[in-house]
Amino acid sequence: MDNIIAIFGLTCSLKTEVAQELSLMTGFKLSNRGEKATTQAKYLGKATTAELPVEFHRSLDDETRLMATWDEKLMIFESAFMDAVLKDAPNVFLVRLHADDKSRQQRWHVRKEEGGGRTRQLGASLAERDQEDQALRSQLYGNTGATTTPALTIDTSDRAANDIGRQIWDSFKAE
Repeated sequence: MDNIIAIFGLTCSLKTEVAQELSLMTGFKLSNRGEKATTQAKYLGKATTAELPVEFHRSLDDETRLMATWDEKLMIFESAFMDAVLKDAPNVFLVRLHADDKSRQQRWHVRKEEGGGRTRQLGASLAERDQEDQALRSQLYGNTGATTTPALTIDTSDRAANDIGRQIWDSFKAE
């Protein structure tokens, strides 16, 4: 049986919100790997996580793979690149979240423009962030697309995070 739920997808596809909902509804640990990179970028005054040294990203990936070996009943991981990071790890229930451009742009606006300077959202625009993430993915993993087939793919465009979390949990339990 899988003991890791790993969520990945583009910026503003609700990865963090869905992972938080899953953690709340199940009581299991959540490790937001992208948040660690965001915190480091903010601390160092970088505009995006793509500006962090490659060594930082590789170390974060190694740490994530090590965490995936822990003797836990279930862990929840999320980041834009989780498909690549855990592609060879056993017992992973991989979930890809995606949304249409209009929904992602609306979420970006709320997080970035209406965030009042307190946002954790990095990047100048959604389009630039997507380009930076794609370039970083290529640099780190040698590709620009998903590296493995997810167990579940969900369109988050017009859905609430708790509804999506419930769908993931029900599908995970059915496995």
